Amino acid sequence: MTSQLKIFQSVKSKKEIYLGIEILRMILSFFIVVVHFFDKRNAKTKLLLFPFQVLPYYIPTFFIISFYFNYKTFASRNIAKIKERFLRILIPYYIWPTIFFIRYHIFNYANGIIENDKLKNLYYQYLIGDGFHGVFWFQFNLIFISLFIVIIIFLIKSKNLLIIIIIGIIVLIFEFYRYIYNFFLNYNHPINHSVSNIPSSFIYSISGFILGYYNILNYLIKSRIKIFLIFLFSFYLIKGIKNILFIRITIFKIDFISIGYFYFLHFFPLTKSKII
Repeated sequence: MTSQLKIFQSVKSKKEIYLGIEILRMILSFFIVVVHFFDKRNAKTKLLLFPFQVLPYYIPTFFIISFYFNYKTFASRNIAKIKERFLRILIPYYIWPTIFFIRYHIFNYANGIIENDKLKNLYYQYLIGDGFHGVFWFQFNLIFISLFIVIIIFLIKSKNLLIIIIIGIIVLIFEFYRYIYNFFLNYNHPINHSVSNIPSSFIYSISGFILGYYNILNYLIKSRIKIFLIFLFSFYLIKGIKNILFIRITIFKIDFISIGYFYFLHFFPLTKSKII
């Protein structure tokens, strides 16, 4: 019996849980709540405005974290794990808007408010994550980009990362010359709020995906202090850039700084193993 138990335990795998990353997720999630519910005009101290100062970075950081830790899931072509990954996103993506929709229209009906476009708004909500509850644009982008990368991985078994990088470079060029920005000027809400974020979200996502492929953060663990100081210096250098290209280099700055946040807390000296 004891020998069987040892064999059973040996076939189980250990999953490293990086508590630094969990702390980062908690902090950024709190900032998201603050930004959406707190009126910065009522802030009595500059400290309360800090969440608004890091506003451009918390969403990119979430994309980087997501695709870094899901690289192995996608690259393994394990259909069961990939399905599990999509279900974790799709279930709240559809259930919560449905609950909000029912509650919202029950309230309106009780107050004699009639909306002719309510089903159209629900359709947009399900389709692109923004019909009456715009915060789900993030999940829509996450689902779309994940599906896009998975399709490439299954269609192209070798050199798929190279194809993803080439597509990312093309998107980056289009972002740099503002072709994508100008294209979506022709569209109104909710398309210009949800769909227009896909190109920049894709850049942040493949940044995490590439880091996951090379396992670069663990590779550089011995030089964590030096690299952190380089990131810190570069942060202030990039932050101070003000020239005619400022708008066009913004995506580079956001991506770099978001990776810096991820890198720093990835090496936070707290880890534990979980048997899965």
